[in-house]
Amino acid sequence: PASVSVNVENYVPTSSNGTVVLYGPAVGDSHGERIAYYGTPGHSSLSLGTHALEPGKYYVRVYTASGFSTTQPYALRVSY
Repeated sequence: PASVSVNVENYVPTSSNGTVVLYGPAVGDSHGERIAYYGTPGHSSLSLGTHALEPGKYYVRVYTASGFSTTQPYALRVSY
C-alpha cells in the first residue's frame, strides 16, 4: 500500500460548513466506499490525514452546505 494524505487549504465557503471526503477504490461507474471524511465548521484547512491505500482509482470531493467563494480559490493537495 501507498501512504496518501489529502489536505485542503485556504477553504472559505460562504457558509460555515465545509467538508472533504475520500472515496475508493472505484469499481466500474461507482466511486467506491467512503474511506475518510472531515468537516468542522469555521475551519479554512481541512485534512484527512494519512491513509495506506492499495493501487486503484480514488476520488476526493470538496463541498459546502451552501455557497463558495468565487474570488478566493482553495488548494487541494494530495501527497503520496
